[in-house]
Amino acid sequence: MTNRVLVLSALASLVCIALLPGRILAQAKTGSPQEIRSSFIKRFDRPRVPLDPAIVSSESREGLLREKLTVASEAGVRVPVLIVRKADTAGRLPAVVCLHGLGGSKEGMASYLEEIARRGFVGVALDARYHGDRAGADRLKIMIAPKSGHTVTKEQEQAFYAWFEQWLKPSAKQE
Repeated sequence: MTNRVLVLSALASLVCIALLPGRILAQAKTGSPQEIRSSFIKRFDRPRVPLDPAIVSSESREGLLREKLTVASEAGVRVPVLIVRKADTAGRLPAVVCLHGLGGSKEGMASYLEEIARRGFVGVALDARYHGDRAGADRLKIMIAPKSGHTVTKEQEQAFYAWFEQWLKPSAKQE
C-alpha cells in the first residue's frame, strides 16, 4: 500500500470516529422501545414498487445455469442480480444469498454461487448500491444521508473530484 492510501484510510477512520458518535447521539430519540423501533424503521421506508423481474441473460455451462436479471427496488431503480443453480433442476429450491464486500460486485461471488449450486441450492448475489453495475458518477452522494436534508452542489462535487484526481496523481517524490 502506498503512503497516500494509508494516510487517506487513517484520515477517513479518524473522521468517522470523531464525528459519527456525536451526530448519532445528537439525533437520538428518547422514548419507549416501541417508539424508537418505529422511528428507526421509518428512516429506511421507501415507496413500495412491484418486483418486476427482467432476465438480462442466461447461459448453461458445466451443468449449471447462470442467469443475470434485474429487479425493481424503488421507483426508477433496478438492482442487478446473478442467480446460479443446477441446470437440470426445476421448482422451488432453498437459496443462499451471498453479498460482496466494499468495492466488490456480484460477479466476484460467482465461484461461491457455483459451489452452492453444485450442492443443490440456488446461489444468489446482487450488486449493492454504488457497486458493480450500480456504480456510477454519483459516488460522492453516498456520503450524504438521503433524508438528512443535506445536498451536494455541482460546484462542490466538481471541486471534490478535481481534488481527488490531483491526490491520485503520483508525486515526483514517489516516482
